[in-house]
Amino acid sequence: MSQKISTVYRKKALVINFAIYCALVFLAFLPFLADCFNLPKFVVLIVGLVLFLCGFIMKFLNMRFITIYKNPLYLPLALFIFWRLISILFTTNKIAGISEIGLFISCSVLVFLVPLILRKADDVVLFFKILIVGSVVMSLYGIVQHFGFDFFHWNIKHSALSTFGRRNFAGEYLVFILPWALFIFLTEKKLQKLFYVLAFVLLMFHLFLTFTRASWIGFGVSMLLIALLLLRFDLKPALLKVVLVFLIFCLVFRVYGSIFQFEQGTLKSRILIWKTCIELIKERPIIGHGIGNFEPSYYKIAYEKENVLIPPNLRVDKAHNEFLEIAVENGIVGLLLFLFFIFTIYKMSWYILRNKDEKRFEKFVSVFAISCITGVLVNSLASFPLQTTAGCFFFFLNCGILSRMYFTVIEQKTFEKNFSYPGMVFLCMAGICAVIVFSFCALYSSYSLEKSKRIMRAVVKSGDPVLWLIAEMYGKNATSYNPFNVENYFHLGKLYLVGGQFDKAYENFMKALKFNPYSEQVLLNLGMVEQRRKNFAASERYFLKAYKVSRDNPEILKSLGLFYLETNEIEKAIYYLTQAQRFLSQDSTILTALAKAYENSGNRKKAQEILEQIPSEKPAAGN
Repeated sequence: MSQKISTVYRKKALVINFAIYCALVFLAFLPFLADCFNLPKFVVLIVGLVLFLCGFIMKFLNMRFITIYKNPLYLPLALFIFWRLISILFTTNKIAGISEIGLFISCSVLVFLVPLILRKADDVVLFFKILIVGSVVMSLYGIVQHFGFDFFHWNIKHSALSTFGRRNFAGEYLVFILPWALFIFLTEKKLQKLFYVLAFVLLMFHLFLTFTRASWIGFGVSMLLIALLLLRFDLKPALLKVVLVFLIFCLVFRVYGSIFQFEQGTLKSRILIWKTCIELIKERPIIGHGIGNFEPSYYKIAYEKENVLIPPNLRVDKAHNEFLEIAVENGIVGLLLFLFFIFTIYKMSWYILRNKDEKRFEKFVSVFAISCITGVLVNSLASFPLQTTAGCFFFFLNCGILSRMYFTVIEQKTFEKNFSYPGMVFLCMAGICAVIVFSFCALYSSYSLEKSKRIMRAVVKSGDPVLWLIAEMYGKNATSYNPFNVENYFHLGKLYLVGGQFDKAYENFMKALKFNPYSEQVLLNLGMVEQRRKNFAASERYFLKAYKVSRDNPEILKSLGLFYLETNEIEKAIYYLTQAQRFLSQDSTILTALAKAYENSGNRKKAQEILEQIPSEKPAAGN
């Protein structure tokens, strides 16, 4: 048995290694990092891509030529990337823009790389067998999380977030893998069908437990498209199975929708965000606001106009609609170029399926690839899978598989180009070294930030000055190893604010403000710094600017009320503290300050009524 496995591995080593690498992209997470889910995935992605690319470069150097296919996707993809690169010029936070375009370019390399690895239909089968085994492990973890069992302590409890950090991200990945799980089930022999049907049911159950409506609809559309496309094949048993899966899905959707509660208010919130996106598009319809610039642009319009949704203590950093966000960041031109790329994908699929040559299995593979892509694009109407590491990676993976099937079915001839550049060896070595340095800096910065945050929480409880110094050391390490992360500066500013070092706090908050000039959290903390420094004019300016961005944020209302109470502007203090009380009715600080404000205004009766509302502390057990 072991000899047989060894033989298979030697023959298919490249495919197996690539499958393991892809599995690691969605399985990777490190609990001791501040960004414990997305960053490890991105590090695995970039390291693996560089290693595979360098491996092929060495191969091409040995052969002294490179084999190139004329892929129809290259032109629209290159045009879209070129336009996005130009849009960086208009971006406030250029680091965010570079990060976003860097992820997109890295993943788009798969359009070139995958056809060189998964060259035959049976390579695709082996590849997804391995990927489904990894997905089963991922789903088992998500399912036990839903029922309250976990090895780690996350802020979110009883949620099937698995290795993704959010259940909707897990749902987006399941939309990618479920069609391929069905594909393997339909193509396997009888003895192995049982395992893959159980795997499919398990993955589908995990999808249900994510309670992500966009992912449910995306999966349903992909199953329906598979059923429709299979009509072109004389595969009645397979078609019946797909239809049965679709009907079971609809039935369970109905049952689960009536038993469990989805997250309330998400649809209404997204509609409000989409309305604001339309306003942003109208402002700069042609070139857009710049890639990675959605959040600063959104907060700017929130500052300028009322009734723009900014949820308290939550960032609006995504449009929750891939197409609208592209239009906001890259304008109508960018959206048209992206739609041109999507149109080319479907045009390739059409050429594959209408081809009269008897390459049935390659066409069968193409059905699942295009159905998978369709499910994700449907999901993109209410989410942003192409901006997450796993989502973008597996989208372009499917584009690469579809490209390989296109080359085979159309029987496209390759052309060879001389490839003898000794300097490429040096570039490969430099690339590998750069990736190692980048990975270490990113991971260590994230680790230091998380460590500093945990120690800071202990400092707030104990007031230990030694712990504060340790927290400062880790906070400085975070900014030293990654000086482009706004969260690092924001945390360091809060740390100095707690430590009473107001000049350093101000300096770090100002650095954070450069990334997003209208961040209500940064503005709020700047107001607190200036208030502590008794610079009341500047403090009021920052507080009011934060208030204009987010008018229903209770912390901003509370801070404004306390500020005006300190500066003896009693009417304003009463107004803002009363507004804050609507959201935090049992907050003793707000109630005490409001009672004092009424007392200072001469209304002692009202002050006494409010003091009576202050919740009394329960006596300790045994007293």
